[in-house]
Amino acid sequence: FLSGNYNGKIYRVVNKKMKAYNRKSLFTRVFSGGVFSFQVIFYLLFAKKQPVFVVTNPPFSLFAVWLVSMIRKFSYSILVYDLYPDVIHETKILNRDHIFIRIWESLSKRIFDKADVVFTISKGMKDKIRRYCKSPRIVVTPNWGSDSLRPINKLNNPLVSKYNLDGKIVIMYSGNIGVTHDLSFLLKLVAVFNNNDQFRFVIMGGGIGFNKFKDEIH
Repeated sequence: FLSGNYNGKIYRVVNKKMKAYNRKSLFTRVFSGGVFSFQVIFYLLFAKKQPVFVVTNPPFSLFAVWLVSMIRKFSYSILVYDLYPDVIHETKILNRDHIFIRIWESLSKRIFDKADVVFTISKGMKDKIRRYCKSPRIVVTPNWGSDSLRPINKLNNPLVSKYNLDGKIVIMYSGNIGVTHDLSFLLKLVAVFNNNDQFRFVIMGGGIGFNKFKDEIH
């Protein structure tokens, strides 16, 4: 957990050791996220009052910041990576009309409505957030890469020789493999081109859904 202040010239960041977010399973996510959120509550209750910047992972941290802001009257802004409770009903963990989802959606509208600014990383996510707050306060800030990254020639790429990709048509996925990442379309492509030796499928990443995805391939 990072806390800091900005007085126009000096920016100070203090790193507070708190419970790490464990993504190994749904249980560890809920448990570690809950513990972290309680730690945030106690920290903000007694820390110097100042604006807070909160990220949606773990999701319970939004509730923690919002709750304390009602008591201590500080402002906060939100960076949205994953939108809850949408993730829960979109992945069919719970139905959208479930009472738990309805309560969460109601609280999320209050939390987003009170935020000074809501940042997100894509226009698509901005469109989804609009149901929770007014769009003029939603700012898209892409962070997908760096100007320092440069492509390399395929012949000089060590992955080409390591995985026998020379002269092949490569279809690659690189990123998280979690409950919110639907990779079923890749499985369909594998089935279509399974007997075509010109195609190679390369999956780079990991997450809670990795083992399930691996089992479905085999």
